[in-house]
Amino acid sequence: QYDPRTLPSAKLGKPVPSFYLPILGQDKAPAFTPKSMHGQVWVLNVFASWCAACVQEASSLILFKQQNSVPLIGLAYKDAPVDTQQWLAKFGNPYQQVVTDMAGNVGIDLGVYGVPETYVIDAQGIIRYRHVGPVDNQFYQQHVLPIINAQTSLKRAMLAPSNSAAAVKQTAPRLKILTDAEIEARVKALAEELRCL
Repeated sequence: QYDPRTLPSAKLGKPVPSFYLPILGQDKAPAFTPKSMHGQVWVLNVFASWCAACVQEASSLILFKQQNSVPLIGLAYKDAPVDTQQWLAKFGNPYQQVVTDMAGNVGIDLGVYGVPETYVIDAQGIIRYRHVGPVDNQFYQQHVLPIINAQTSLKRAMLAPSNSAAAVKQTAPRLKILTDAEIEARVKALAEELRCL
């Protein structure tokens, strides 16, 4: 059975495309770039005021903002800024920042199939998960938290003291440095398991 949420993405496991976009309502502020998010897991949600399905996920994104501190960036896709602002005033603004992609060029670079689409990007700027369609209240637990946990384990392993044989012996059995491929495989396996529930 066809499920558009399972559309493959050529961008998975690759760096989020580099871009500079204006921040909604902050004309004098520097343009937003994904490089400013380096060092933390973050979520990019592509939406538009003309998107009916975006209304469906609005309450879940508000809950996402209330329940965790992961940065959520909104990308207003092929939308006039005034329309975006009115939509956010009506349905709520869950975003840390909203950037405007009026021409749709960044959406094309991301491989956006339709809105809404949501991307989970790791601390190294690699796209780890792509969700097509509205997110639900389980999005954080199912798709963001596993990536944060993997990144935290990796960071701890990298920061473990290496000048003490005792410290290495103590941490080695508990921590394993995961490669990007291993992290991606674990995230994909978890996504497959959740689809089967």
